[in-house]
Formats: sequence, C-alpha cells, structure tokens
Amino acid sequence: MSSSSYIDRANSARGLGESGIKRAIPNLLQLLDDPSDYVRTQAVSALGLLQAHEALPKFRHLLLNDKSEDVRVEVALALGEISDAGKEILREASSMPGISVYLRGILSDSLA
Repeated sequence: MSSSSYIDRANSARGLGESGIKRAIPNLLQLLDDPSDYVRTQAVSALGLLQAHEALPKFRHLLLNDKSEDVRVEVALALGEISDAGKEILREASSMPGISVYLRGILSDSLA
C-alpha cells in the first residue's frame, strides 16, 4: 500500500475491505492518514465493511476534523454500520457546531 499512485492505494483499500480479511485492518488504519481524500474515503469504507472497532477513535477524529466532506460522510456511514459505540459517536457529532446541514442529514440517517 505504499504505491505512489493514489488510485492504486485507493483500489487496494477497496479490495481489502471487500475481501473480508480482518488482518488487513492495521494497513487500512494507516491509510486514514493518507494525503489523498479519495484514499481516505476508500479506507474508511473498507474498515466499515470489516466492522473494524479498532477504527472508532480515528473515525471520531476524522468525522469532526477531516477537511474533506466526502471523508466525513463516509465515516458517518461506516459508524452507523459498526456498533452501538459507533452510533454513540454519531449522536455526539450531530450536536456539534460546524457540522454542515448535509452531513447532519447523513448522521441522522445513519442513526435510523
């Protein structure tokens, strides 16, 4: 996952998530710090598919701080799938200032 191509890194993340291989979680967690929004989005999606509870602290940080709304939306969707702890993060974030109307709607849908 050290390719210089962001597309290769994103495709690798997607493939790992779809594979269901839990031992890929540490590599996917590293991709959450990738400079590419697209790679981070794919890594979040993959971790959600893998039900990676290990990602919850990082997901919380990304949901509240990532510069990309695409990443924040993907985090909201993944959190809604992972666990009750993920839903608690969604509840907390939905009342935070600075959350866009669009993202607030995604948060609400993910809690339903």
